[in-house]
Amino acid sequence: MNVLSQTGWFLVVLVRGLLLWVLIPFAFLAWLLVHSWAQRVSRRQALCWYDGHLTRGLANGPFRLMIAPSIGTSGGFRGWRRSSPGRPVSSGWVRSTSSRWCDGGAGRIPS
Repeated sequence: MNVLSQTGWFLVVLVRGLLLWVLIPFAFLAWLLVHSWAQRVSRRQALCWYDGHLTRGLANGPFRLMIAPSIGTSGGFRGWRRSSPGRPVSSGWVRSTSSRWCDGGAGRIPS
């Protein structure tokens, strides 16, 4: 990892820390109004989902060229793949870069 990439990740963490002050109340309200009754997910799952998308949005958006200048505009997307049978997803297709840390062990992903 070069100095530019380290600086980019440091800025992602710094901006993410500031944006979490807005994201956590928003995620709680979204969970209270939508996710808790419509999708039956826990607060942890909803917050993890919003946090993961915020981090990916920062890394693939404004800081993309600092983090991985050799990737350019691809953003690490390797195409679509069929989801596994034990992991229900509404459409059955997931991005190949999706992470499982937000799952919370329940096997459901808020959409």
